[in-house]
Amino acid sequence: MELIPIMKTFRIFLCAAMAAAISSACTKEDVKAVPEEPAADSRVEMTFTASLEGGADTKTQLGAEADGKMPVLWQATDKLGVWDGTSLNEFSIPSSVTDFTGSVDFTGTAEDGQDMYYAVYPYSADYEFVMGTSNMEVTGAVIPTEQKAVKGSYDPSAAVSVAYSAEKEFAMRNVTTLVKIAISSSDIKSVTVTASDGQYLAGKSKLVIKEYPAVYAQSDRTDYVTLTSETAMEPGDYYIAMIPRTLEGLSVKYTKTDGSIATVSTKKTVELARASILPLNIDDSKLTFVAPEEPEPGTLELTIDFSAQPFTTDLPAGSSNAVTDEAKTYTFEYNEASYEFILYSKNGFFYNASDGYLRMNSSASGKGYIKLPAVADKKLISVIAYVVSDKTMYVSSTATNSGDISADQQMDETTKAKTFSLAETSVNKSYYLYAGAKNTSITKLVLTYTE
Repeated sequence: MELIPIMKTFRIFLCAAMAAAISSACTKEDVKAVPEEPAADSRVEMTFTASLEGGADTKTQLGAEADGKMPVLWQATDKLGVWDGTSLNEFSIPSSVTDFTGSVDFTGTAEDGQDMYYAVYPYSADYEFVMGTSNMEVTGAVIPTEQKAVKGSYDPSAAVSVAYSAEKEFAMRNVTTLVKIAISSSDIKSVTVTASDGQYLAGKSKLVIKEYPAVYAQSDRTDYVTLTSETAMEPGDYYIAMIPRTLEGLSVKYTKTDGSIATVSTKKTVELARASILPLNIDDSKLTFVAPEEPEPGTLELTIDFSAQPFTTDLPAGSSNAVTDEAKTYTFEYNEASYEFILYSKNGFFYNASDGYLRMNSSASGKGYIKLPAVADKKLISVIAYVVSDKTMYVSSTATNSGDISADQQMDETTKAKTFSLAETSVNKSYYLYAGAKNTSITKLVLTYTE
């Protein structure tokens, strides 16, 4: 008699449990992952009006000279990189624009209502914008070492300009200077301008956007710029864009289509001012061209330019104690071959990225040195060390001797080079370039090997 209530209770409990299980199962089947929707693009179509600095200042195309000045013109293919505080945006000139004098409209998409907008010409997807202490800084801009010859103008990829504005108007300011070359001969293929004091004129750079912008080459730096053409340049005026500097002299090398060359040099101070044109006033028709010197058979020349970071960014940077009691091995690639350098200093060595030199130290505790590579079937016959200042250096045959191959050499005041002509060296052997003084700073090495 008492079993009936118990069974009834059990059936009620069982049914409730089954219902809960069924409900739970149904819930699990119905739950599905909802994919996240991509963030909506909040950029809107915008138009910026951009104008250029006047007078002799330049951008992409020079107009005819008038009143002693070269007016500047936009081109239909010009593009601006516009930073809106969040993203880099590409802006171009609408096809409806036909007048490229004065101000020109650029259209694209960007975040509206920003406090400030920044522009860089020409556009590149490689630009990175970072707010510095007080001004916007842009990395990834390139002042090319080799530039395309354009008669009456210059390589548009080389003449960088920048601007900033809280409105929809950009007053573009040039970052570079221009050197004017007048070609009168009919067979000039290239012109190379080189800084006599080794200062860099081109490279991958950082731009500081302000009222008067600044540019600092950070990597791939060179102390020369070459204007080149696939065929002979037509007689006329050509322009080369460079990083503004004050140089203690420069040299200009002309190369003809047959390979013959002529070089003109000056030791006078040369001012390469931002947003200006420096005419060189050289008549190439009056130069004496000679065939280039052929290297001796079996000769190898290695140029290790520290301004171009030849060992990549692995070189320690910063304080003179960056590396202590440690040898660092680096590989230099040239013509599909590898050459090993070992850098050592008990007092530390480091790489100065802003000025492009390797510094070694020497004291009572030890001398800094570079173990120069051994080359198969060749011997080292010359070492040229370009330095920041005259410091004692010498070449040794071992890691302990002091100058048994060559004692210190006098520095050339113009080129700041110490040339060690080596005798009695051996094939397949490494030699050592030593620092004999504190703060020995090397900007470039040129090593010559022969059979």
